Amino acid sequence: SVRGVATDFLNLTTITCSENGEILFWPFKDKRKLNSNILEYRDKIQLEDNISSIILHRESGMLSVATDDFTVLIIDCDVKKIVRKFTGHSNKISDMTFSADSRWLLTASMDCLVKVWDLPSGKLIDCFKFDSAPTSICLSPSSEFLATTHVNELGIFLWSNKTLYSHVSLKQLPDDYVPSEDIKMPTTSLKSANGTDSDDENGEDDVNNYKNYTSPEQIDLDLVTLSLMPESRWKNLVNLDVIRQRNKPKEPPKVPKLAPFFLPTVSNEQGFTFKTAKESKELNEKQAKLTSVNLFLSDFGTSLSKAKTVEDYETLLAELKKMGPSAIDMEVRSLSEDMGGSVELMERFMQFLLYLMTTRKNFELANSYLSLFLKVHCAHLISLGEDNVMKVTTMLHPITYLNKMLFDSTQGSMQLWNIKTSQLIIFLNVLIHR
Repeated sequence: SVRGVATDFLNLTTITCSENGEILFWPFKDKRKLNSNILEYRDKIQLEDNISSIILHRESGMLSVATDDFTVLIIDCDVKKIVRKFTGHSNKISDMTFSADSRWLLTASMDCLVKVWDLPSGKLIDCFKFDSAPTSICLSPSSEFLATTHVNELGIFLWSNKTLYSHVSLKQLPDDYVPSEDIKMPTTSLKSANGTDSDDENGEDDVNNYKNYTSPEQIDLDLVTLSLMPESRWKNLVNLDVIRQRNKPKEPPKVPKLAPFFLPTVSNEQGFTFKTAKESKELNEKQAKLTSVNLFLSDFGTSLSKAKTVEDYETLLAELKKMGPSAIDMEVRSLSEDMGGSVELMERFMQFLLYLMTTRKNFELANSYLSLFLKVHCAHLISLGEDNVMKVTTMLHPITYLNKMLFDSTQGSMQLWNIKTSQLIIFLNVLIHR
């Protein structure tokens, strides 16, 4: 009698097994008539023992065969050979199941055992014993849960995989290994396994004593910690000029040929008068002069000029985290003398970046702020002299985990290299993204 039927992954071959130990591989797409009595099969494997059941992992082509002598055989359907043999059950094998990656094979038998076999090593790695014999088992596609049914039980039992949330040593076990203790079957009743009511007070105490786990701000001082800020806040800081240029209108707005309905006016003692083109030009020049003269530091620049302690640097970082990319770009550009800043203010900002790198926190923010700072003020720093270049060299030392170093160049004023990848990042004061 036929004990099992399966088809391969490509639906080209049908696999059948019979009670007398024959495993036949049939062509799935056969053009012969259905009423033909001619038996034509591709390959045949003859086993010494009778077959009780089979299961096929279609993706890998591994066929698991359970025999009546409580042995499990693994057959590679591509080469039609037995590649693994598992012994250790002492009663009839009731069911088998593969993991999704075909690394594990779980077998259940009427001796109340479920065994987990590792196919690459061919060894037993886990075994658990139930109060009642399992009749059927099934592993979830993610290998997260195992569903079982048992003798004299009407429910389906779910078991979680401990390797997904805790460390479990999967050491090799003897094939005939049997656990000393049975696993208690879960129940939906209010009574515990020994028949007594559960202690609700103890349960409430456990809940009250439970504390939510809080992740530390930094796991280890030798590790780099990210700020987890949205990428829109820091990723395009050095590309804002390109973004503005791309979003710029292709053509400026054209002045209409006819006079506009609302003409520009200027208030006076009599009320208002129409503004001429000459008056508009003089007013614009006057406003431009006032803007160039009345440069002042922002709140961030004022705080930066006074920053000396760790608390001050943390306050500066908190202010930058609240800003958008355009605001951060404006603050960094305001550090130059042309925008109301000073060389001392730029040095303070470099000290702030050095603090971020030495603490190894907010790694991506420190990289973005540094890239923007070098892009805007690189040429000015080099023109000041070697002392300032040496300060930048110290700040970009590889111990800060940025793996960058400044070198004097005979071809230009400065070169910035990435030591780890041996790639040139800045050459002749031009920022190049790698």
